[in-house]
Amino acid sequence: DGCRILGEGDVFDAVICDFRMPDLEGDGVYDYVAAKRPELAGRFLLVTGDTSAGPAHEWLRRTGTPTLAKPFQGQQLLDAVNSLLA
Repeated sequence: DGCRILGEGDVFDAVICDFRMPDLEGDGVYDYVAAKRPELAGRFLLVTGDTSAGPAHEWLRRTGTPTLAKPFQGQQLLDAVNSLLA
């Protein structure tokens, strides 16, 4: 379980998470990480194909969490991660 692993205190350079998942959506994972490991909140990247409207759009606007729209190329992912780590 990703939240358990992230909450255990291991070192991570970045967290890449899908926004739409069956059991816990990306905003829930982010909120959990931000509460348990606030140092990771600024290194969180959500990948998604669905943020143009509704609650997801509002949450992203409010938090400013970086996103990468699907589909994406490998270089786009590398660029997004490098931007997080800069």
